Parts: sequence; structure tokens; C-alpha cells
Amino acid sequence: MNAHELNKTIVQLIGKLIDKPLSSGEIEYAPEMYRFVIDELRKNFLQIDNKTLESMLRANAKMLMVICYEIIQTTALEKKVNDIINNHTIEKQEVIPVLQADKAYEIKAFELAKMMVNTINKLLGLPVSGRLEDLYTPEIHEPKIEELKKNLEHMKEKERNWIANSAFMLLLICDVILNTLRDEHPNLVDVLESRFH
Repeated sequence: MNAHELNKTIVQLIGKLIDKPLSSGEIEYAPEMYRFVIDELRKNFLQIDNKTLESMLRANAKMLMVICYEIIQTTALEKKVNDIINNHTIEKQEVIPVLQADKAYEIKAFELAKMMVNTINKLLGLPVSGRLEDLYTPEIHEPKIEELKKNLEHMKEKERNWIANSAFMLLLICDVILNTLRDEHPNLVDVLESRFH
């Protein structure tokens, strides 16, 4: 997967997550964009009364967070990454409004989980198939993530930078998903440190 295809895959998933078409291949992170993303997620997706779907979304969100963090670390200065995470941890402290659950949310949640699985597999060069319930295992995904990082290192700096911006937005979206689903370990740093376990 070349730089353009990689970024397009990430951008398309972000568009699906916030239920809006995104035509641009380049996403520049900005606080106003992030606030909009949070509001859209809460309105459209994340009040789910189905434990199986919640589990799928949690697993997918954690896996995507790990992948996106690895992408960002490969493409950006470490200090910038740490500053981003610290600022996000401070910024996200707010009350989540209570929404009414109905079947429309369940349908969207299932479609969302499927899209996330497919995107993870595309990013890691795995077959786009399989059951949504399958858990991720280090022995399968660790080598693929290392391969992805090596491919990123050979790209031009400009290409790596706009991939990093898109990956960062997706990482924050996944963090919002985990917090909205009230995951027992929703902290961004905790998920990244725990990797796949």
C-alpha cells in the first residue's frame, strides 16, 4: 500500500466514524475539528445497548489506537507525540450526555465495527475478511505493524506528515469511542502501553 492509498484508507474510516463524507486526502488536526468529531460520534453512534457490539467496538478501537500511535511515532518527532497526548488528556475531561438508545444505533454500530475491522486489515496488509468477534493477537499483528512502520520510513517527509495528521485524528476518535463506551481502561496511555493484551 503506497502513501496515498494508506492515507485514503484512514481518511475514509474517519468519514464513516463521524457519518460525513470526507473528500480531502489530507486532514489537518485542529481543535475545532476535534470538537465536531466528538459531537458527531455522540449523536450518531455510541449509545449502544448491546454488549457484543460494545465489545467489538472496544477491541477495534484499541487495535486502531495502537496502529495509529505507531504510525505517528514513525512519522513525527517523539516530543510532538507526547505533547499531543498530554494536551488531549487534559482537553477531554467533560460530561458525556445521556442519549436515547434504539435499534438505529445498533445497526450503525455493527456497520462501524465491520468497517473498522476491514480498515485494520488493509493497514496491516491482511485479508479483508473474517469474523468481527475475532480478537487480535500479538503474534499475528506485531510483525505486520513492524512492516507498516518500515514502509512509512521510506516515504517522503510531506507524505508521512499528512498520514500522521490523519492517523492522529483517528487515534483521538478511538479514544472518544472507548470513553463514550465507558471502557474500564479508557485512558489513551493505558491502552497504548497494554498493546494487545
